[in-house]
Amino acid sequence: MEGFNFNTPKRLDFSNNISSNWKKFKQNFNIYMTATGHHEKDSTVKVAIFLNLIGEDGVELFNTFDISEENKKNFEYVVDCFEKYCNPKKNVVYERFVFHKRNQQEGETFEQFYTDLKKLSQTCDFNCLADEMLRDRIVLGIKDVSLQERLLRVEDLDLNKVVDYCRAAEISKAQVKTLQHINVVDGVKKQSSKCVNVSNNNASSSVGKNVGKVENKKFKCRRCQTVHFPRECPAYGKPCRRCGRLNHFAVSCRVKAVREVIADDIEESEFGVNSLEIRNTDAVTKSWREQILVEGKPIDFKLDTGAEVGTRDTAI
Repeated sequence: MEGFNFNTPKRLDFSNNISSNWKKFKQNFNIYMTATGHHEKDSTVKVAIFLNLIGEDGVELFNTFDISEENKKNFEYVVDCFEKYCNPKKNVVYERFVFHKRNQQEGETFEQFYTDLKKLSQTCDFNCLADEMLRDRIVLGIKDVSLQERLLRVEDLDLNKVVDYCRAAEISKAQVKTLQHINVVDGVKKQSSKCVNVSNNNASSSVGKNVGKVENKKFKCRRCQTVHFPRECPAYGKPCRRCGRLNHFAVSCRVKAVREVIADDIEESEFGVNSLEIRNTDAVTKSWREQILVEGKPIDFKLDTGAEVGTRDTAI
């Protein structure tokens, strides 16, 4: 076997799960001994190789064993002492309880779940029923309820079929997620391109957007003297009771009303006017003209308020 480089097993780790660590060390040690041909050497040499590879903690544990000098040279006896120390007798009932309580966790892959179940089953002494116990635990413990229902409908279901179904289902789910992700990315790209076009169209109307934000607020209207949103004025389209014009109420009317004047028994003048009555006091025109009944006949008069003169004087 000269010319070959063999990997030596890692020293035995006595922390955490010592039983599992011992099984790994023992397996790797046996592989190494067979590959190098050391398994054919005498017992004393094999004990020396064993203690050399197991590490300092293993040697210290070996020194605590109460064994004779003769048995210290017996390879099978030394390995059995470590076996009993690292693998004390198990409570089978408890080990099976732990096995049957094992369910697939959120985010755990099927392979991780299946591998852990096989490890737990090794300490349950299922013997020839090991495959059936694993099959049942997988069906009852998987996270996917729809897959569980399909498995329960399969005839002659064995461990190999369960494993194949679960692996195929997991691969299909991963493929569906990939396809959905691609569709979502494509949708986002299309939507983003639409948004770019819309933003370009709206870039020139940014001022209009700001105005729109302002218009969404309530304000006190000068036409109806109430607070409301834009374009909701109750005076819109309605005539003013004072001036008759549209789109404002009398409370907001800027035209001052002319007091109603009724003169009876006015002293008779040379014109023979016995009565004077002003009608439509609320109707005001731009030129301040009114119809006045003179002797029962309507005559159009221009009211002398002095406003026009004042305006002209001011203009001058």
